[in-house]
Amino acid sequence: MGESGARGHESTTHSDDFESLRDCEGSVMLGWIAKRVYYVRLVDGVSADIGMEHIRRLERALKSVPTLFYFTDVSSLRRYDMLARSAFLGLILRHRQKFSSLVALVPSGSASAATAALAATLGNAMMLVKDAKEFDQRLVAAAPLAKLLLDPSTTPQLVAALRGSERR
Repeated sequence: MGESGARGHESTTHSDDFESLRDCEGSVMLGWIAKRVYYVRLVDGVSADIGMEHIRRLERALKSVPTLFYFTDVSSLRRYDMLARSAFLGLILRHRQKFSSLVALVPSGSASAATAALAATLGNAMMLVKDAKEFDQRLVAAAPLAKLLLDPSTTPQLVAALRGSERR
């Protein structure tokens, strides 16, 4: 297991560009899924430590590109630390011009009040999607190899080969 800046969580690197962070409250998978396409999946709960680590990594990603497409799957998210959520909103608002788009897969019922408020604040820049197939279609349109790269059965060697061919 790799080391990370946040206390009390584990970091498992999948590749140089994509990793998973876990603690007792939940997990976050995050990183570059394609050139200028950043993917995040939040599962169960986001603690303050994991939330702030996500923000640090996203901020580094934002500094490394002129713009990016941000896809996030929050359909399995049950809790999100309020300070981390506020810091995330601040980051999004500070770097609003860097987001070509923000697409969020939300639970099939309704988006949380905080997610709906964020979407209202960002207007057309953020799309809330309730259908997983629609989310996948949008993700694959931006990152054609996304489904294969996110498949847990894909070997690290295949991921490296796919990433190498993608960058050519």
